[in-house]
Amino acid sequence: MIYPKNFEEKIDFDQIRLLIKENCLSAMGQQKVNAIVFSPDLNEIVRLQEETEEFRQILLFEPAFPAQDYIDLTQELTRLQLEGTFIETESLNDLKAVLKTIQACLLFFRIHAKEDKFPFLCALSSGISIDNQLIEQIEYLVDEKGRIRDNASPDLQTIRQKMHRLEIDIQKQMRKIIHQAKKDNIVESTAEVSVRDGRLVIPVPAAFKRKLKGLIHDESATGLTVFIEPQEIFETNNALRDLYLLEKREIVRILTAFTNDLRPQIPSILAASDYLATIDCIRAKAKFALLIQAVKPLIVDKPIIQWKKAKHPLLYLNFRKEKKEVVPLDIEIGNNYSILIVTGPNAGGKSVCLKTVGLLQYMFQCGLLVPVSELSEFGVFNQIYLDMGDEQSIENDLSTYSSHLKNMQAIVQALNHQALFLMDELGSGTDPQYGG
Repeated sequence: MIYPKNFEEKIDFDQIRLLIKENCLSAMGQQKVNAIVFSPDLNEIVRLQEETEEFRQILLFEPAFPAQDYIDLTQELTRLQLEGTFIETESLNDLKAVLKTIQACLLFFRIHAKEDKFPFLCALSSGISIDNQLIEQIEYLVDEKGRIRDNASPDLQTIRQKMHRLEIDIQKQMRKIIHQAKKDNIVESTAEVSVRDGRLVIPVPAAFKRKLKGLIHDESATGLTVFIEPQEIFETNNALRDLYLLEKREIVRILTAFTNDLRPQIPSILAASDYLATIDCIRAKAKFALLIQAVKPLIVDKPIIQWKKAKHPLLYLNFRKEKKEVVPLDIEIGNNYSILIVTGPNAGGKSVCLKTVGLLQYMFQCGLLVPVSELSEFGVFNQIYLDMGDEQSIENDLSTYSSHLKNMQAIVQALNHQALFLMDELGSGTDPQYGG
């Protein structure tokens, strides 16, 4: 249990989450970062810590890890599960890229599993598979530019051959027409063939539009130029237009047939996509760990804090910009004593110390690496309670002092011996006598 509801905002974990999301390669990875939650389970914390630490090692020593084409196709794949739908050409190319990325990730961990490296990430990869034949099938259909290949079907090849011949014929005719029009001073000497609504046209000064027989398709913004399709190429252009429609229908047929083959595999592809999103999230956590010089601490199965050289990560980042050093904290609680009181003058760092404890413990139990000495010991708490800041409420007619008392009541009623309770300036907001 975490108290209060705005705990993350109070300890600045919301800013930590944003910084991690900035290191994601995809929207699906960012969604995984949004789903990061506090865990009181020791085994889960160990797993999350190990996964992040292993990826930190990958970033440091394995520069070849796949870091491209983390594309979120969840919505598209979910749509394709409906009968009668078909994948768009652009999505087909994206699917090929994503499957290749997943395949590369799996190969990376399969190779390193033989070397007994990255065991937790290798375990995460088990059960995920990609059908090589599916990738080959997509590569047979689309070329490197993401366009459906001419030989994707015999009918498509025939259609495109006819289109190509007609396009050559039209271009020859257009060159003749525009050459003659230039000789007759109907068009500018620099005029070139243009395209409007899929039809080849010639730009003609509006004053001469009656001198070139044909259909006006468009005019310039000033109205000084009109774009005319010459009468001589009407029939050929119409034939070409018909072939374009035939080509489109054939591509839809090819994509529909492919989607029907793909549909039974979509659940396993969705699972593989979720795996890629998880990898993206872990990678982002590891990159953030490198940014704040965080490590995996020693983990103990009891509610204790025994930290050395602990630093508030946001303070560290701000100070680094200003080329200043953060004074690290050595903190111990839970072994020899269960209560730690921090006193000192105003602006002496008491609240920063309290926030650092809350933030680092919360980060640790969310599976994030923490900016401390590697000799630091982190225990596991099943609850974290915080009473910090001015919580006065006009709506509930609560003063600052009354708000503190209300928090105290809620916390004391729920506390147990495995809870971490952080309290800042108890009794403030009223007369010192009553506060005491």
